Amino acid sequence: MPRERRTARCSHCREQGHNISSCEIYKIKINSALASGNNNLNIYGLKINNFVSNINLDHIVRLNLLYRGLLPYITRFNYQIFYNRLEQKFVYIKKTHEYIKEINKITKGPSDTSDISIKTKRNYKIRLQYYRENSMWSSYINFDDLMDIFNNDYIEVTTRLNNARVAREAEYRQYLQQRDVERAQILQREAEANLIINRIELPIIRTDEVAADDCPICMETLGETNKSVLRCGHSLCTSCLLTQTLRGVALKSTSSCFCTVCRAPYL
Repeated sequence: MPRERRTARCSHCREQGHNISSCEIYKIKINSALASGNNNLNIYGLKINNFVSNINLDHIVRLNLLYRGLLPYITRFNYQIFYNRLEQKFVYIKKTHEYIKEINKITKGPSDTSDISIKTKRNYKIRLQYYRENSMWSSYINFDDLMDIFNNDYIEVTTRLNNARVAREAEYRQYLQQRDVERAQILQREAEANLIINRIELPIIRTDEVAADDCPICMETLGETNKSVLRCGHSLCTSCLLTQTLRGVALKSTSSCFCTVCRAPYL
């Protein structure tokens, strides 16, 4: 039997039937954080163009008035929202749609809040517009920085973000330059190694062996099994030949790979 599919559960409010992207309480908390500057949300970044196009500035303004004590409560979705000044947090009480519809017919605050709302909304628009026009990367902003733009010196925040992004770009360019230098060094070492590995075989200078009893390097007696004859005809012990050749390989150079008698290269 096929397994029964589990109902979606929101990762924020833990209720079933929706996810965090459509969570009403999560959207209210985002707007309340922007309106008050108090953020207890775990948000790392937001696409400001997409987010601000869907943001409800009227709701943020009303939350700001609620936070400042100019409104007793507001309504949003199916929630009646209060601000607890003792605990300094917003309280969200879920109500029925009929209840919200009924209390929305009642005047919920002083009549002089309309002018304050207009000024607050205009202030938020000016702050966002300045960021869009003066930020280098206006398509992306961290949520905490967006809160700073709403509640603090938005010009200083925009300048700070630009300086930080310029510094990151310079650091990235320096990283790219360092990477290119390291790659060039690796290619150079590989090319030098290929000079030894892919060398053209040198021709034989002398076909007959030059008689010798001792190794010209270590002066030990040459035996039948411990003797190597170079292309120039001179002989030396195998251990000295290997030592001299390995030194040249380690140094990535064949300048030391020559006969110690006649100086003819053998590699």
